[in-house]
Amino acid sequence: LAELLPTVLPSAAPSGSLLLDSPAYLSADTLASLERTAGVRPYIVLLAVGDVLLVPAGCAHQVAHLRPCVSVCAGFVAPEHVSHAARLSAQRKLLPPGHRRRADVLGLEGLLLNAACAAALALE
Repeated sequence: LAELLPTVLPSAAPSGSLLLDSPAYLSADTLASLERTAGVRPYIVLLAVGDVLLVPAGCAHQVAHLRPCVSVCAGFVAPEHVSHAARLSAQRKLLPPGHRRRADVLGLEGLLLNAACAAALALE
């Protein structure tokens, strides 16, 4: 997807990472173009009160609120996806210094330390 988006949104991210830094919203026309050129189709999910949607780390996504609502976002890394989360964290570090999205939002190093401590305690 990172290679495809610049072809349909050439000005979306003039610097940095298109996936991490893009303020662009993919319109119906842009989505149709992605489907025609690369077979990329979106999933459209309508949530009701109390519903939860888990978006895996690294998955490009966008949100459109149909009504005023509260949206909660929390980082979670399943053990089998730690290596992928580490790659995403490394990509963030390539953004320019002082960039608002450069920070390690998952706190991956702390998360791994806590997991190792919990595993060591469980083995005792």
